[in-house]
Amino acid sequence: MVTPRRIATMHRARALSLVLLALTSSAAASHDESIGARFVELRGADAGNCLDHHAPCVSIQYALAQAEPGNTVKVGAGIFDLSGVDTEAFLHGPVHATGGYGDADHYYESRPLQVQSIVAGVDARYRNALAVRGFYWAESVAAARRNEFSFAGGTALQATATAPADCTQGFAAQFPCRNIAFQSQIPLAQFSSRPVSAANVWGFVDLNDNREYAVVGLRNGTAIVEVTDPANPREVVTVPGNPSPWREVKVYQVFDAGANRWRAYAYVTTEAANSGLQTIDMSGLPQTAGLASTNLDTSSQHTLYVSNIDYETNAALPGATPMLFVAGSNLSPGSWRAYSLANPAFPQFVGSAPLGGYMHDSTSLVVTDARTAQCAPGHNPCEVLVDFNVDQVQLWDVTNELQPVLLGSATNPNNRYIHSGWPT
Repeated sequence: MVTPRRIATMHRARALSLVLLALTSSAAASHDESIGARFVELRGADAGNCLDHHAPCVSIQYALAQAEPGNTVKVGAGIFDLSGVDTEAFLHGPVHATGGYGDADHYYESRPLQVQSIVAGVDARYRNALAVRGFYWAESVAAARRNEFSFAGGTALQATATAPADCTQGFAAQFPCRNIAFQSQIPLAQFSSRPVSAANVWGFVDLNDNREYAVVGLRNGTAIVEVTDPANPREVVTVPGNPSPWREVKVYQVFDAGANRWRAYAYVTTEAANSGLQTIDMSGLPQTAGLASTNLDTSSQHTLYVSNIDYETNAALPGATPMLFVAGSNLSPGSWRAYSLANPAFPQFVGSAPLGGYMHDSTSLVVTDARTAQCAPGHNPCEVLVDFNVDQVQLWDVTNELQPVLLGSATNPNNRYIHSGWPT
């Protein structure tokens, strides 16, 4: 077992195991329309607020303009011209459009294999990202009308399990590579929950026994996969969740002195309505893991971040107190919200940004040098949250999360979408 003292001094590199997921493309969102789902159909008209699927809008652009952060734009069958639309903002912005919806199930679930939502005028490099959102891609409207359109954009996403392969001439098996070998893959069809897509993965090493795991955000839940033997990954369990094309995961390990062992928790956010913040207790690994709590003070969220931890171990930095930050929730209007991990199985809301807009992603750093003079008085060390909120980067002093202080902001006049970042 790795002790807290050893955590503070360890510097050895770990070999990282990668689990490659076969991402077939489908997307879904909750049928709960109270949070502002907008609807687009060719039979509609660009008038009103697009909130009624019996009176939809006709263009994706108009529906996006009516929507608010946290909303989903549900798109039906047909050809939709996105020429001139900022693709990065369309795919990764505070409002997400998803294709594959229809009247057959009252717009409950995206079914792109049955309902073809075709977008034209988007760079071909975005085909895979569009497919994850339930869209087919066509080079132009004219091409789409000639039935020249595609879904998923490549055979690698449909791949099945294969033997380990070295990286040779830019490929490891069927996967593009550079100086990294292919070890193994669990096709989506082989997960116990049979998901049709996946969104995110986070890795950790159990500090009790050095077993390695991947925590995988699936369309319909969160899977814990053991990758100690990278050539033979093993699904331990999948914790169910509301269907969504997006699920974000972070991990925190904390030492339980009474039990003389480490406890591990995975925190999960998703854009599906009525999902809240899930906490998965992974302390029962390698045998099992299960849902510890669901905090429902928000309905949905985009991403999350745990501050003040060592990302090699997911354990607290020496002398620091980890904090969980949620981004892009359905509240206030998607600005950051902070949660205490004093009881890691039950995160408790402690405060939020007093101003500012939608936060898409975040990171943090602890300042201990002369720059602490720029923080709030007496904050040395100073905990700084870096807030990436589409138009600018904001720096917050969150040393006292009950009284956060905005230290400053910056932007790039040529920016298209300030999405994310990481300190060096």
